[in-house]
Amino acid sequence: MLTTICALPRNPPKLNNHPIFCYKPLKQTNIDECLCQFDIEGTFKRNNIPFKISDGDIYVGMLDDVMGDDDELDNLTNNFVLNNSPYGIVIDQTDQTNIFNNTINLSTYGVFLNRSNFTNVSGNYVDSSSNAMYVLAATNNSISNNTLRNNTYGVETVFSRNTSVVDNNGYNNTNAIYINGGSWNNVSSNTLFSNTYGIAVIGSSSNNTLERNVVYDNFEGILLSTVSN
Repeated sequence: MLTTICALPRNPPKLNNHPIFCYKPLKQTNIDECLCQFDIEGTFKRNNIPFKISDGDIYVGMLDDVMGDDDELDNLTNNFVLNNSPYGIVIDQTDQTNIFNNTINLSTYGVFLNRSNFTNVSGNYVDSSSNAMYVLAATNNSISNNTLRNNTYGVETVFSRNTSVVDNNGYNNTNAIYINGGSWNNVSSNTLFSNTYGIAVIGSSSNNTLERNVVYDNFEGILLSTVSN
């Protein structure tokens, strides 16, 4: 997938005295910003906020420190993202990203959407991670047709709105789908089995829709706590 090295500023940023390498994905349209994939460990500071990274982490975001622009990445597809801690794929304050058909294994966060909107996460396989897919303070994202197994959290949304969680398969997770403090989210047509909790909606969540899910052979199928409407 990684084909063309992007132009870097005159003084490329360094991590532990090593340059950060950024690449253009194979397929992109009208995009100047790049995907950064790290081959070392350390802490990368963006806007004075540290991001701890590990070998193999993939980072996509408003990388002003790296690229000098705020454009978005179009497609992030067909990657094998294995044995990373804490992050497998990070989408940070970036809109209109597609994350398709990736295999992610043994990450603290398999896919982390941080204040990123209009992201499509579909057709991915995430196994043996703490948070397979974590959505924080984001709106209008779609998570569909993913397979999530052996994770602590399959899909966890926190203070997020208008998230569509549809047609996913989740099994052998502690929490297959976990909505925490969100509103106007749609959880439908998922197949969830052999989890501790199939669907949990907690923490002053409101106006969420749960429908047409197949939930069976879990310790507890659907948990609603401190929710309204």
